[in-house]
Amino acid sequence: MHLAVYRIRPDIQAIFHTHSPWASGVISAGIDLQPMFAEVINDLGGIATVPYVRTGSNELAESVAAAAKENETIFMVNHGVVTLGKTMKQAFFRACVAEDAAKSFVAASIVGKPAFLTEQQIQELKSLESGRHRLRMMERP
Repeated sequence: MHLAVYRIRPDIQAIFHTHSPWASGVISAGIDLQPMFAEVINDLGGIATVPYVRTGSNELAESVAAAAKENETIFMVNHGVVTLGKTMKQAFFRACVAEDAAKSFVAASIVGKPAFLTEQQIQELKSLESGRHRLRMMERP
């Protein structure tokens, strides 16, 4: 699975694969983990969910690689989470953010109704990130 992702994404230098209980549980319950916080938008990259496929199979490797073409965080139903990064630190951080997002969703669901970001709020956050990228590009010699 990891090799299939590396083949499809030469820009990726690190893959973090976890069986984190909160994220795995939420996704396996059929919940689409919608963003409640800026970190989900700014730090996870593209997010995809792959339906259950048998562990260790070529089909799982192909499914995850297909999802990795345009996404950096991949939830695997009844399995776990795969996060991609240009560094191990980035891939690990994405795994932590995914797990924290799932914990926050469960907590909000227990005590009330989760308040998800609106499409307008999501676009505002994305525009902030692209603005920071432009500033970093201008700072380079």
